[in-house]
Amino acid sequence: MAKRSPILGYNHNVRYRGLVFHVQTEDSGQQNPHLFTHLFYEGVIVSTRKYVYDAGSNEDALVYRVAREALRNVESHANARSVRVEVTRPEPRMTRLVVADDGQGFSTADREARAENGHIGLTLLDGLVRRSDGTLEIRSRPGEGTTVELQVPVR
Repeated sequence: MAKRSPILGYNHNVRYRGLVFHVQTEDSGQQNPHLFTHLFYEGVIVSTRKYVYDAGSNEDALVYRVAREALRNVESHANARSVRVEVTRPEPRMTRLVVADDGQGFSTADREARAENGHIGLTLLDGLVRRSDGTLEIRSRPGEGTTVELQVPVR
């Protein structure tokens, strides 16, 4: 069997305590649905996480979309040294995603001003989350980082 390339990926360098780490996330697509996240240091994988999902599940697709948007925001706006991504099942029929960074954070007024300038990615996803009977919470304060938390029922 031929080796398959990931369908979609995310790559980002993160500075932490003077060191540069590389984070790479790969989505292997619908034929073999799973996400891999690798943490590299000096070209060597120091940590790997695998998350298997149901490619036909709207909930899993929503978890992925919220995670992708939150990570894009960290990369573009947060000036973070680190980011933590957790996907768990706190209950058998509930999926929980947490994306938390230690970046510069923002105020409610900052978020509203960004929305006026067309930065509405998570706001648009909030409507999809509510239609799936889920919740999307964004907590942030200037100088204290940002946490995006999604909870969505598994059907």
